[in-house]
Amino acid sequence: MPANRSLDGRVPVCWRHEAQPALADELVQRPDVPGHWPDERFNLVWIVSREGPSWTFSQLPQLLLPGDRAQPVPRRVPARR
Repeated sequence: MPANRSLDGRVPVCWRHEAQPALADELVQRPDVPGHWPDERFNLVWIVSREGPSWTFSQLPQLLLPGDRAQPVPRRVPARR
């Protein structure tokens, strides 16, 4: 995976929901990335963008069908010390 961090351009990734958080977390490496993708969510796009040497994470609800939710998937909550 480290070689992928240096690539330029846009790459859409369609993957099994349970694998998406690990992929996004590998790139972003911050608690912005949710730890899971709910099985019932099909109207959401996760966007991982490179900004200089670091990466950002955002979520875009598509809201195309009745019942689609505008709320993003909750991010991971860091463990309390």
